[in-house]
Parts: sequence; C-alpha cells; structure tokens
Amino acid sequence: MTRRRDLSKLIGAGALVICAGLFCREQLLARPSSLPDTHRHARLPEGPRGPRLHLQNLQRTDEPPPGLAWRDASAAERKAASAAIQAQLEAFRLNDYPKAHLHLSSVLKREFPNIEAFRHLVQGLYPELAHFQSVQYGRARATTSGMRVDIVVTVTGRDGITTETAYDLVREGNTFLVNSIAGGITRERPPDFA
Repeated sequence: MTRRRDLSKLIGAGALVICAGLFCREQLLARPSSLPDTHRHARLPEGPRGPRLHLQNLQRTDEPPPGLAWRDASAAERKAASAAIQAQLEAFRLNDYPKAHLHLSSVLKREFPNIEAFRHLVQGLYPELAHFQSVQYGRARATTSGMRVDIVVTVTGRDGITTETAYDLVREGNTFLVNSIAGGITRERPPDFA
C-alpha cells in the first residue's frame, strides 16, 4: 500500500517538474530580440505577457516567417481584418466562445479543438480581450499576396487597463481568421483603479 502511495507521489512530482519545465521554456523562447529595421514598427513593448508565440510552430510573432514580403495593408484588407477582430471581441464580450472559436484559423482550431480550453486560455492570458470596453486599430500590414494581415490593436478592458496586441490574420476562403495574437501588455492603469 505504501509503495502505491509513494508511486503516486512520484508521478505527481514528475508531472509538476514537466509543467515547470514547459513554463520556463516558454518564458525563455518569449524573450524579445532585436528586429530588422523594416519590422521595427511592429515591435510591441516588453512586459510579463508578451511577446506571444505562434502555437503551430513556436516561432515568435514579432519575427516574420522566412520569405514573406510585407507592404501596407489596403483599406479593404484593413477593414476586413478589423471586422474579423471586432466580431471575435464581441463574441468574447457576450461570453459566446463557440462563436469566438469560429474566428480562429484552421491551424488554431486544430490546436484548440476544445472550446472550454480556448475559453480558459483567453480569460487567463488575455482578460482585457475577454472583457473589452473599447478597441482602436493601429498600423496594418499585409503580405504581397494579401493572404496575411498583421494589425496592431489597442484594447481597454472594462477594468480600465489598456493593452496593445498584434493580431496576425490569415485569409481562408473569403474571410480573414485569427492566426495568432502577440502582446497583451498593460500600457497604463487609470489613477482611480484599485
């Protein structure tokens, strides 16, 4: 009986060590590095919650994948990307995570097939997005093919905390879908916030 209890403790301790190792690995991979001058405009402030990683390949979101050429997004691309982000944010605000999940790229849907796990991720890592009060769209760029758009988004949560994130969207069919989010760094806290 004591062997079984000792084995259970050992397995539990091993699982804890693995989780701690994965957390440390993510923190090390998320350390900022210098960017080429052509992409300096997309760099987000450093902080405890940024930059984020691409889930599908663990590449940093502030470093463009090899071989992509960027240009300023057209008005139509900017409008379509902003509309996709706004629709997902509205679904978050209404606590409609099945609808918010529909705005994920096919890559992220494979990473997060479980809507409850997706809800937990958003509410845990991006509370200002989950409970946003206002949103402003900043600089947007697109690949020369128009298949990807990156756009800087400033979101204020209902708690008054403002964060800046960079959304990476991909075109699937005729729709832009969220492929990754980088940042989520608190920029200011109102003086009356307790």
